[in-house]
Order: sequence, then structure tokens, then C-alpha cells
Amino acid sequence: MKTGLYFRLAQTGIRRSRRTYLPYFFTCVGMTAMFYIIASLASSPSLTDMAGGRTLSSILGFGTFVMALFAVIFLFYTNSFLIRRRKKEFGLYNILGMSKKHIAFVLLWETLITYVASLTGGLFFGILLSKAAELCLVNLTRGTVRYDLSVSPFAISMTAVLFGAVFFLILLSGLWQIRLNNPVALLRSENAGEKPPRANYLLGVGGAVLLAAAYWMAITVADPIQAITEFFVAVMLVIVATFLLFIAGSVMLCRLLQKNKAYYYRPAHFVSVSSMAFRMKRNGAGLASICILATMVLVTLTGSGCLYFGVEDSLRTRYPTEFVITAQFDGTDALEDTESISMLEGALDRALARAGCEAKNRIALHRVVYPTLSAESLLTGQPEKAPTEDRFFRLHLIPLADYAALAGSETLSEHELLLYSDGRPYPADTIVLGGETFSVKRVLDSFPLAEEADDRNPIPTLYLVVGGRGRCGALAQADYLERVRQGRADPERDGGVNGDWVCAFDTGASSQTQAALTEELRESLGSLDDAFSASIISRAANRSEFLTLYGGLFFLGLLLSIAFSCATVLIIYYKQLSEGLEDQARFDIMKKVGMTARDIRKSVNSQMLTVFFLPLAAAVLHLCFAFPMLHQLLQLFDLKNLPLLLTTAGICVGGFALLYVLVYRSTSNAYFRIVSGAKDRI
Repeated sequence: MKTGLYFRLAQTGIRRSRRTYLPYFFTCVGMTAMFYIIASLASSPSLTDMAGGRTLSSILGFGTFVMALFAVIFLFYTNSFLIRRRKKEFGLYNILGMSKKHIAFVLLWETLITYVASLTGGLFFGILLSKAAELCLVNLTRGTVRYDLSVSPFAISMTAVLFGAVFFLILLSGLWQIRLNNPVALLRSENAGEKPPRANYLLGVGGAVLLAAAYWMAITVADPIQAITEFFVAVMLVIVATFLLFIAGSVMLCRLLQKNKAYYYRPAHFVSVSSMAFRMKRNGAGLASICILATMVLVTLTGSGCLYFGVEDSLRTRYPTEFVITAQFDGTDALEDTESISMLEGALDRALARAGCEAKNRIALHRVVYPTLSAESLLTGQPEKAPTEDRFFRLHLIPLADYAALAGSETLSEHELLLYSDGRPYPADTIVLGGETFSVKRVLDSFPLAEEADDRNPIPTLYLVVGGRGRCGALAQADYLERVRQGRADPERDGGVNGDWVCAFDTGASSQTQAALTEELRESLGSLDDAFSASIISRAANRSEFLTLYGGLFFLGLLLSIAFSCATVLIIYYKQLSEGLEDQARFDIMKKVGMTARDIRKSVNSQMLTVFFLPLAAAVLHLCFAFPMLHQLLQLFDLKNLPLLLTTAGICVGGFALLYVLVYRSTSNAYFRIVSGAKDRI
């Protein structure tokens, strides 16, 4: 045969199957456009140059990988509907004299046509919409808008290579299915029913056990670190369990409905139940896919939306006061160096005066910062034998005079101290420091400046309030030298113990004024003595980084949610279309024996309402059980606002449910028109 014939057959096949091909083609165009947009933004110089641009590029780079993975899985899934509809046509070609080799050439041309058209259309819309996406992203992150339009050759090449590989794999999958089937099987592929799985109850029990395990992991998560380590395990368990339960559940539901003669042998239910029984496993797999995609939409939108709209809450949690100044001295000199502290306070006052601000809620204290120590070492004063990683602490020594000036009068004997832990509780009531054993007089409920740390180290910090400044410094030096002698400390590696002076305050000024004050402070403190190094943490200075990070995550979440929602809609459409075409002959028979259009509508509604809303209900249930783990994960981003999370989740569920109902109405009418042969709705 000539090559031109294969091309014409491919064109004819696509044109005749446009009802199934057009949604698939639009999906390919949409996936291509979305991938190009994310890839071009990830490598955009205008985003890289903005504040926090490197973080934003990393987020979008991760989004490129996620979108590529999703495109591969989803296009394979939707192509399976397409191949199922085309098998009868290929079987007819085979019977008319075309060998499987010739059919392979037809399929090759179809794949090439779809690839070229999808790539051309996707890149066209991707380039057209990339600037709008960039403006949306810059607006979310409150960056500087640039109105120049650029095309990324790198993103174009990545898109062409990725989708070229995807369509090549899809071609191989189609050729393999044609090779394994004989012509008669291909002709009857649409009318072939399914046998229920033999281990039906085992599938159901296994799915229930896996889902219970995933739910248990989610509701018993204790801290953010545990949440991030167990999140992906729980996700995989939920996915597998959902497929098992929907496949087994669809079989069990059909059997139960068929056994209920009062329900089954009614015009509104007989055809719908028998149709579901005809494709039990496929029906369950389709519903499970819809459920998983719906869950992904809800979790993604809820998490990213809550982060973005709670950015100010995160900032206040991360930086409880507007400014924190930390002056670090070598050794413990800060405890006695009143001259340097006076210089720091003077520079602070001058900077405040130049910026026209006033320090409010001002607190300051001295402290000695230790390297990381184990609980065994603190308990015994001896080298630990085999300390476990979850028993390490950081150590801060605070002079009693500084603590009393902030929290009120307090007295301590020579071997007493006050203790506060900002994380895991300390496991005893005694601590060994410098060869001396101290008893914990009182465990404090809170501590000034405990939340003003300049990092989010997962290792908890112990704040120990001991005697006067001189004793505090001497004790720290003696304890550290003892640890060096025992080989438990390395001066070259950890730098020994350091003395700090920390001052925190608010101004109540605008963000612009706070940013100006930050620059004034850096200039004033940078010109002081080299005896110490001063650092400034400003809430206003870090706001842009938070907005860039959370805005980027929200933007990526929106794009992925759009992709997941489109996938959900397309799967529902293909499910209704393929089932309508399969059921058309059965409804034709029923019409010949007296079934009216109204009866058909009742039967369609019965089938839809029996199973259609199960995926949405299961997705909402998954989201509810994922709440504790999602709340813990958001705390990694310093967001602890539970009411905001609940509100965001409620809005996302309501919006997606509305979309789901609209899709239900549209696809149920399409199904009805197919099985009834009607042109208009009834």
C-alpha cells in the first residue's frame, strides 16, 4: 500500500471519531500549553532577578517535573478510552485484508498528526498565555511588572521532547494492544462484558485495611517532621485503597441491587443496574480515578490557598516582633562588655531617630549559646554512649538578672536554675554543667525572645536561667573546656561557646518605614567596633521572600488544580460517552418493548445518582482525614491558623462541588441523548 493511503485512512479515522478525538486533542493542547508556561517561567530571567527569584524558580522547576509526570499518566489514561473506541475499526480493517503491519502504519500516522497538531496548538496558546501567567504570578508575589514578551527556546525544546516521548510511548502501547488481539476480538471489544474479580471480598477488605492505616497515620501525626516523612506514604496508601474499594464496592453494589428484587425489577433501575454490572471493574476504576483527582484538587487548592492568604499570619509567627538585633561576641565577653552594649544601644537610638520611629515593647538580654548537646551528656556530665538523634538539645544560658528584668523578680540558690524548652520536654529535673549538678527549680511555661530565633532548627532549645552574669560566663567556659578535655567538643569545628546580646522591639510603622529603618540599622551597626558582629532580622525585609515563596506555591497550586480539574472533567466525559455508546443498543431493545423517553430519563438519573456522587463524597472524606497532617505540614511554613485552613477548605469544597454538579448535568444529558437518540433534552 502507498503511504498516502495510510495518511488518508488516519485522517478519516480521526474525522469520524471526532466525538472522542476532539476532547483528547484539546487535552493534549492544554497539557502542552501548561507545561510550556511552567517551563518558560521557571527559566525566565525576569523572575530570577526579582527578590526571592531563585526560590520561585526552584518551585516552578518542581512544578515542571510534576506537570510532566501528570501529563504522561493522564494522556496514557485518556488514550486508553480512545483505543477502546477504535478497536472495532481496526478489527474491520483487518478483516477487509489489511495486516496488522498496515494497521500499525495507520496508527503511526494518527499519532504523528495528533502530536504535530497538539504541539503546534499547545505552543501557540502557551506562548500567547505565558505573559498573562507571568503577570498573574508577579501580581501574586507583588513583584515588579515587566511588559516585554519573550519566547523561551529552552522551554520549547523541553516541551517538544517531552510530548514526543509521550506520544511515542502511546504509539507503542497501541501497537502492542493491536498485536495481542485477533480481528474477531477487536470487533467485539465494545460489546465484551466483564467478569467480576474472584477475590472480590479480599480486595474490599484489603482496601479497607490500607485506607484505615492511611487515616490512622494522618490523625495520629504528632509534629511537622513526622508529617513530612509520612505524607507520601499515606498518599500512596489512599490511592491504592481507593482503587481497591471502588472496584470491589462496585461489584458488591451491583450484586446487592440485583438481589433486591423490589428495587431491581423496576423500569427505572433494571437497565441502569444491569449496565453497571456489565462493566463492574471498569466502572470502579473510573470512579476511583475521579475520586483521586478530586482529592488532589481539594488538597492542592486548600494547602496552597491557605498559605497564600495566611502569609501575614506566617510572618507574625515567624517574626513575633518587627525587629531583632543580635550582637555576637567571641567567648562570653558579651556578659560583661557594658561599653560595647552601650555603643549598640546608641547606634540603635540614632537609627530610630533618623527613620522617625520609636521602639515599642523593647526587650533585651544577654545569653551564652552552646553547640548541640545530648540529653545523656546533660544528665550525667559524662560522654554519651549511644545517644539517639531525637534526644539532642541546643543550650542557651541566661543570667538571672536579665530574666528578672523582663519577667519579674526571681531568686535562685547557687545550684538551682530555671528551665524552658521550646520543643521536646527535658527528661529530668537535674542538669550537670561544668562538673556541678544543678536542680531545676521550676519549668517555665514561656520565655522572652524564645520565638525570635533566626532559623527553624528542628532540634529544640533549652533556656537555662542561672546566677549572675559573671557566674553564667564562668560556668559556660568551664563546662565547655571540660567537654573539650573529654573529647566531646571540637573548638575548630563548633567554635566554642559564644556570648550574645539580643534586642527585640516593635515600631508600629508602615512596611516602607520599617524597610528604611532596616537599612539605617545596617549602616549604623556596620560602622561600629569589630569586637562583635551584629545581625538584623526584620519582618518587613522578609515579607517579600514570604510573598515570593507562598505566591509561587499558590500559583503552582492553581495551575495544577486546573490541570487536575480538567482531567476530572475529561474522565467523566469519556466515561459517560463510552458507557452511553455501549448502552445504546440495550436501550434500543427496551424502547422496542415499550420503554418511553421518560422511563429512559428516570433510568439514566438512577444510574447517575447511584454512583456519580460517590467519588466526590469520598474525596471530601479523604480531605477531612488529611486535615491533621495538612495542618502539621503548614506549620513547617509557620502557619498555625486553623480557622483559616477550615475556611479555605470549605470554599474549595464548595467551589469544586459546584463544578462537579455542572459537569454531572452536562454529561448526564449527553448520555441521555446517546441512549435515547433524542436531539434535545427532556
